Amino acid sequence: MSLPVTGRSVHHGPRLVRIALSALKEVALTGDFEGVVTVGAAFDTEPAFKTLRLHAPERFVVDIAHPVGRRG
Repeated sequence: MSLPVTGRSVHHGPRLVRIALSALKEVALTGDFEGVVTVGAAFDTEPAFKTLRLHAPERFVVDIAHPVGRRG
């Protein structure tokens, strides 16, 4: 994936998002430099997940499994 290197932030949302899901608790923007965005995620247990690369527009997806019938 190629992103423009303009010296400007490519992320325009919040730096920390608290989430009330059974597995995923928080997502934090930990870096945004020269077209590379780094994100951290906080879980209450080790998650089961898969990753996908999608196109038009280019994006990277992390699909996190959550227990059925359980909310944070």
